[in-house]
Amino acid sequence: RLRPIWEETNQVFDRIPLSAVIDQDIFCVHGGIPRAVSHESRIQDILSVPKVAGINPPYEHETEEYQQVASDCIWSDPASDEQEANGVDPNSGFGESLRGGGAICFGHKAVTNFLQQHGYSYIMRAHEAHAEGVAVSKGARVFTVFSTSKDHNQGSQAMAGCILVDFEKMKVINRSPAYKNKFVHRRDSVSLAGMTEAEIMQRAQLGLVTAADDVSDEEDYEDYEDYEEEEEEYEYLTSAANFQPFSSQR
Repeated sequence: RLRPIWEETNQVFDRIPLSAVIDQDIFCVHGGIPRAVSHESRIQDILSVPKVAGINPPYEHETEEYQQVASDCIWSDPASDEQEANGVDPNSGFGESLRGGGAICFGHKAVTNFLQQHGYSYIMRAHEAHAEGVAVSKGARVFTVFSTSKDHNQGSQAMAGCILVDFEKMKVINRSPAYKNKFVHRRDSVSLAGMTEAEIMQRAQLGLVTAADDVSDEEDYEDYEDYEEEEEEYEYLTSAANFQPFSSQR
């Protein structure tokens, strides 16, 4: 009885985008960055993956090259320090993953090459549980965000985490003293400067680029300051009342 539901759910996953880019600056993906399979950019390689892709097992129309691209996006992980030293190819920056099954890991060089090729600053990904909900690696250029670490052998005190990408800053949001809920990185907001007119038109047709609102940057920043003041007032009130926010229990 449940088999048809399982099959239909998998068909939905076969159609979900592999990745997304925020403000032409932050590459978002479940696993990690793919190895190149063409002379085009890695983003073009991702865009060349069939719109409906089963990956494993694949549909008949999927080629091995683009199965690899999709698999890398879904299954790869940042290389550990030990893998960086002993298991990563010094030329490509990629190596075999401890997960096995053909999965890969990506090191500093792979991250640098990918970000430089596309003009991005950061990679946001999931796929690994961390007790504090968020982990930062590869020179603070790769953020791993996991929202269900307690359910993945990270202990009863494991935390969920998320990251707010807001205007010129990024904020790690969790309850770990390691982050203290402070903004950890400045960033450039929306920038079309490095894009050709054709690329801008293509994104406009997809609804990814829209006309600017009649709100000045100064007004936006004033709204942002109001938000920070409200947050500080809330933190003061909860602290004064010795109030601890509850955490939901499954």
